Amino acid sequence: MSEKTRFSSYKQGYSKYTLATQQLRTAESNAAFLLPHIAKRDRILDVGCGPGTITIGFAKYASEGGVVGIDISAEVLQKAREAAAEAKVPTEGPGSVIFEQGNILERLPYPDETFD
Repeated sequence: MSEKTRFSSYKQGYSKYTLATQQLRTAESNAAFLLPHIAKRDRILDVGCGPGTITIGFAKYASEGGVVGIDISAEVLQKAREAAAEAKVPTEGPGSVIFEQGNILERLPYPDETFD
């Protein structure tokens, strides 16, 4: 098995139970320690964003910046996009959330200093 193949999926998987549990997470309940450090103009990268509930929550704190959530699973990213639409979070401009497929073990397509 090659290194590229070995790390091409989320080890924990996205079973219905795992996904349901992750969808209950919020920025306030699961990332509260970060919130005092987020400035309105920050650009945030959420690596392994899963269904995006924490990512979406970060957007209200970075209301003049934006948040990019990446995950390896296209299927779960679709759920994240649906959750953002339901929460009426913009997908462009200030306070936006964008979800993109990516693998942190490979080079990500963002130039240095894109994120705070």
